[in-house]
Amino acid sequence: MHFLLLDSKIAGLVFFSVDRRGGKVDGLTSWFDCDFTDRQGSVQNTLSTSPMSRLTHWRQTVFPFKVPLLCEQHDVIQGCITVRKTPAHPRHLDITCIPGPP
Repeated sequence: MHFLLLDSKIAGLVFFSVDRRGGKVDGLTSWFDCDFTDRQGSVQNTLSTSPMSRLTHWRQTVFPFKVPLLCEQHDVIQGCITVRKTPAHPRHLDITCIPGPP
């Protein structure tokens, strides 16, 4: 899955993924790539938190499902991710990842 956050709406992101192996799915894992460009828009450097990239102090994030999904190989997993500021802590985020029809 790829999300271009500049095009995202406040209401939430719809996601889908294809289970390649089948079995129990406990949640989703995410990471980001941040491209640093010059004034002409050419990428000069990329900060990646991908598990396939060189290790840094940045890490991946896990979004566990409240109830694991049982999937067959090639099943499509879909749902909605919402992100809201935490009222008591304006620098914190409440992120909800709910599988099911968006």
